[in-house]
Amino acid sequence: MILGCVVGAGSAGSIMKFGRRKALFLGTVIGVIGIGTTLVGTLTPIIIGRFWFGVSSGLLSVVVPKTTQEQVPNHYYEVISPIFILGQSIGVLVAFAGGLFLPSDPAELLKSNDWLWIYGWIPLSIYFVYFLGLIFVIKYDTIQFLLIEDKYKKNNTIPAIK
Repeated sequence: MILGCVVGAGSAGSIMKFGRRKALFLGTVIGVIGIGTTLVGTLTPIIIGRFWFGVSSGLLSVVVPKTTQEQVPNHYYEVISPIFILGQSIGVLVAFAGGLFLPSDPAELLKSNDWLWIYGWIPLSIYFVYFLGLIFVIKYDTIQFLLIEDKYKKNNTIPAIK
């Protein structure tokens, strides 16, 4: 997963050039693919799935703060920006705390499917909510991105600020 985070964070700058919203969608899709691969349950798919989940985590760790910085007015950014960092920290804490409920005996752990909650169902439900937010809440790229990339001239569209 750590190698995947490095790859995802390192490639985020290049991916964001195509659009912040597209980068968020890509990170979400890669994360769902990684979780789905992990749920297969044998060693090789788990390793591959955790790598892709790491790519998603690294990508989103760069794209979400940048999108927030461009989307939120400056006087609210100081309040909203730490929420993402706090959410990441709480997610890691919940994952580690979930490990306390796993069987300590390796033989029991292999027979049990309790690990699926930590590595599969909980992250998948979070990505599902995230995906719904991308569909129904974040409908456009940030205005700052559109202005930087001159995309508003090509489409002649800039979303109205409400």
